[in-house]
Amino acid sequence: MNGGTLYNGGTNDVGGAIKLTGNASASLTGVLISDCWSDKARTYQNEGGAIYMSGSASAELKDCAIRNCHAGDYGGAVYMEDEGNRLTCENVAVLNCKADDNYGGGVYQDEGETNWIGGTIANCRAGEYGGGFYQRYGKVYMQNVSFEENSTTYDGGAFYLDA
Repeated sequence: MNGGTLYNGGTNDVGGAIKLTGNASASLTGVLISDCWSDKARTYQNEGGAIYMSGSASAELKDCAIRNCHAGDYGGAVYMEDEGNRLTCENVAVLNCKADDNYGGGVYQDEGETNWIGGTIANCRAGEYGGGFYQRYGKVYMQNVSFEENSTTYDGGAFYLDA
């Protein structure tokens, strides 16, 4: 997707705006994802207020913003759960996102790989750990990414690493 807005998308399951499973991939350039949510579970957990990834899914975001998104449980903006997941971000802003009850107000990563160059994770909140970014296993490479005003009830206001 080149340009445009994904606005006010929601689900009672996972992936408020985008759900990527198996070998699915998405490439977004100059896209705004705003006011999306994954909440009020009919299932066990609500994950990925904007983007949910599992299996060997990959997402590439360039010059994008994700703002005002929330998940009832994990990954207010982005949720990744498998070793095969790949998230690539270039000049991406994650703003005002939250994981209401658990981890990763901005991004929740359980395995997989994140490569992020330039951008901001700001004003994100997690109910427990990792206000900006929560990582459990996997790899994270970041360069020139600023973390500003992120918070959590317990530990890791900006970044929580649980390996």
